[in-house]
Amino acid sequence: MKKILLVSVLAVFGLMGCGGDNNKEASAAAKGDSNKVYEVKFAHVVSANTPKGRAADFFAKRVEELTEGKIKVHVFPSAQLVDDDKVFQELKRNNVQLAAPSFSKFTPFAKEFNLWDVPFIFRDTEHLHKVMDGEVGKILKDVISSKGYIALDYWDAGFKQFSTNKKPIIEPSDAEGQNLQEKFSTAMREATIFEREESAKEEKMLLDKLKADDKTNTTIYELDEAQKQRWQDVMIAIYPKFYDLIGKDLIEKTLNTK
Repeated sequence: MKKILLVSVLAVFGLMGCGGDNNKEASAAAKGDSNKVYEVKFAHVVSANTPKGRAADFFAKRVEELTEGKIKVHVFPSAQLVDDDKVFQELKRNNVQLAAPSFSKFTPFAKEFNLWDVPFIFRDTEHLHKVMDGEVGKILKDVISSKGYIALDYWDAGFKQFSTNKKPIIEPSDAEGQNLQEKFSTAMREATIFEREESAKEEKMLLDKLKADDKTNTTIYELDEAQKQRWQDVMIAIYPKFYDLIGKDLIEKTLNTK
């Protein structure tokens, strides 16, 4: 039998290309040229019928509503324009103005983004979102900004799962071995809230479906607070190993986020 347990986080990121001569359109948009309609290409790699895909469409609709048609966002799902491995160079070239690559794509040039894969550093989804929306999230956005991009917001896609066909994994020992710019940002914040709600609904739907109609004979173990705390107590001992990669300060700020 397979056993499933919530462990750590997967997430995506919204950003907009900036800097250099390639950003004249964005600069003009920020100044609010009332006689121009600004076209934005938003590229992502997942299906339109996913939380990220639906949030991208929601964002496009809200931007056009809030700016009274002055900004039109054209969404290209399923890597129609570019995949995540090449999207950063396309942002710099201004061939794409908005993208939502997974966090793993940031780590080669922003090592601090390894924070999102530190095991059990996030207590639950509420804690994760507070970290994303708080001081730690701002610090990481500034890291991306220093690389020549504008970091807008964080979209998550639920928590990683791990499974085994040998025995239940319950205890840690079991696992041994402005103007228009402001409206643009407002639309992104609304889309972020929408995406998180969609992600939570989809995660619950999949779990309920698995419980109700399971042809794979999967047993799902949901940990209580005491069991999760024991995992956190074990995992915290390895966090110093991440200090050189991510930074002690970021890890401590994450743990202390309330």
